[in-house]
Amino acid sequence: MEELSCLAISSKQHEFAGTTPGNDLVARVREIRDDLLENGPDYLAPTAQGQLLSSSADCLEIIEKAVNWEAEKLYGVESDGPFDEF
Repeated sequence: MEELSCLAISSKQHEFAGTTPGNDLVARVREIRDDLLENGPDYLAPTAQGQLLSSSADCLEIIEKAVNWEAEKLYGVESDGPFDEF
């Protein structure tokens, strides 16, 4: 969760600055995306557009889904969602 928080902050900084996410950030988010696609529940799969990672918003989408997945694991409700009824 700590790493995901740092990645989210970095992505948001790029968004505020209007800059493109750096190669290191995109590479790590790509690894997270691949893990979500391979092992995560279907409802947490990133959108097709978000998988391109061409903007900080795309990176944030993947990071948010990864945070949700980690929270599900923490509370023992992994793959019982989606939890979007509120």
